[in-house]
Amino acid sequence: MTETGLTTQGETHILLVEDEVDDAIATKRGLPEAAGFRVTHVRTGNDALEAAGRTDFHAALIDHRLPDLSGVELCRRLRSLGFAGPIILLSSVRQDAVIGQAFEAGADDFIVKTSAYGTRLQDAVRSRG
Repeated sequence: MTETGLTTQGETHILLVEDEVDDAIATKRGLPEAAGFRVTHVRTGNDALEAAGRTDFHAALIDHRLPDLSGVELCRRLRSLGFAGPIILLSSVRQDAVIGQAFEAGADDFIVKTSAYGTRLQDAVRSRG
């Protein structure tokens, strides 16, 4: 990992892993540049692993269902690579079994996507940074 998660402008650099374009747009809206966030969006777990190998992101937001890896597996792999920032798993539904697996894999939070979850995302990303 070569770049720092905090940019020279003091922005918080977030890795967003989301395969659904509409969900990615909604999530990015909740983390505006004006509030100090810079979001790098990728659509697959493998793309996320590649991006994390190049950049030290401050935090990662990971959709639970990805086309190539589960969000839980991606979380586990990021932690094994030394990712130290907050990892937040996102899902459109609350699933207690998945929540337990997410925390066991090293996730810091699990957030159910709603139409107004931007403030919760901001709090979760900043909670451990």
